[in-house]
Order: sequence, then structure tokens, then C-alpha cells
Amino acid sequence: MPYAEAEPWPDVLRELGHDGWVVMGMTPSATALPVRPLALTLSDRPVVVVVGNEGDGLSDAALDACTHRARIPMTSSVDSLNVATAAAIGLYDLHQIQNPQRGR
Repeated sequence: MPYAEAEPWPDVLRELGHDGWVVMGMTPSATALPVRPLALTLSDRPVVVVVGNEGDGLSDAALDACTHRARIPMTSSVDSLNVATAAAIGLYDLHQIQNPQRGR
């Protein structure tokens, strides 16, 4: 899975969005769409998954620079996941939607 670190932050997220990328900020916010339904609307556009740190998540500036916000549905007794776990679940969901015949 390709990954990148980019500067200047979060301007690079806006630039990617302007270039046609889906910039998907992961957030536990109830107003964000779950990853799978969101992924169904993206067709074959390239996707950048943006995750924040485990304590504070993504900053407001980073979330504002994203073209989409996505969440992982969870029970109400859990407020967030470890960032590596959240990234893995988000990437898995995207992969399943974008590559339905692979990985089954």
C-alpha cells in the first residue's frame, strides 16, 4: 500500500482535492458517513486516507482540507479506536468496495 508524508500541512490536502483525489479524513464524528457507504460513491477516483494521532485525531484545519469525512461505525460505549486499527479498517473497507473480486 503506497503511503506518503507531505508538507506543507494541511495545504497539500487541498491541492490533492483540487487535483481530483478523494481526501478522506477519518473521524469518529457521528456526522461523517461510514467508510463503506462513502466508498460506494467514489467510483474509481484515487483516494487519500488521512488519519490523525491517537489523542486528538485530525485537527480542524486538516478536516476542513479533506474532501470527505468518514467514520467507522462503533458501539456507543467506544469513542475511538487505536489509529493503526482505524487506518487498517478504513483501508480494508475501501479495498473491498474498489476490488470486489479480490480478497474473497
